[in-house]
Amino acid sequence: MSSLLIADIGGTSSRWALLRAGAADLLVEDVPGYNPATGDANAFTDALAERFHAHPEMIAADRLIIYGAGCGNDQRKARMSEVLYEVWPGASIQVESDLLGAARALFGNNEGGLVLILGTGMNAGWGSGKGLHQPMPSLGYFLGDEGSGADLGRHLLNAIYYDRLPRAVVNTMFPLGIPALPAVLEDVYRSGSPARAAASYALKLAGAMEHEEVVRLIEGRFRALAAVLSRFFVHEMRDSEVRATGSIAWGFQGILGPVLKEKGMILTDVQRSPLPGLVRYHAEAGR
Repeated sequence: MSSLLIADIGGTSSRWALLRAGAADLLVEDVPGYNPATGDANAFTDALAERFHAHPEMIAADRLIIYGAGCGNDQRKARMSEVLYEVWPGASIQVESDLLGAARALFGNNEGGLVLILGTGMNAGWGSGKGLHQPMPSLGYFLGDEGSGADLGRHLLNAIYYDRLPRAVVNTMFPLGIPALPAVLEDVYRSGSPARAAASYALKLAGAMEHEEVVRLIEGRFRALAAVLSRFFVHEMRDSEVRATGSIAWGFQGILGPVLKEKGMILTDVQRSPLPGLVRYHAEAGR
């Protein structure tokens, strides 16, 4: 039986769905991710082989449609394909950008709006599954990615080691003590995925939301995000609908929505993962 394997691959984690006879037979989440611009290909393929050892039907898939972070140009799409062929050497593999995947998942073939990905990284475009307009360049975690997990983690670490957060706030996030700076620097600068390493520290913010300093830090980075979006989507922005996906958008939507509204953007839907929407899109399209 012909089978279609759909994946949403982020820089930190990936989610996979196997479609047979137009329905999702199997879902596997919390699989390690990979970004062809910055990630460790060998670590990724090793992780896939290990996770899917218990799911041989996924390895047997004859067609893959992949929506990947860092896959916004042909060179990186080709790199992602090469890596996946190591695991699926006989399959037909189609690679698209994570932003197109988010548009298809969030808007389907309906009238579009502003599509926002806010997870380890950040990306945005205007459109739906019918088409996508992306006037904003994706600069990555070092030059851009405002409001992302990597960005929040970087600013949190900066505030901690520059002693700009009250001790009570820091103790809430790190009850066993602040990590030694040399270990943090090694983790962030010398890891196979610096963006993922930095983003891991952003998780600490979620457990300290009772502190106004934490809320202000998040608001500040989301305002930086809103400023970038308003610069590149100025012609589409008046009372524009925003639909978002990603762990940061999901976890901090109570702050994200009001901050975007300050710039005239109305957050109407947040999905933790685009995979359910992508399964629905491809099942309805029969492709």
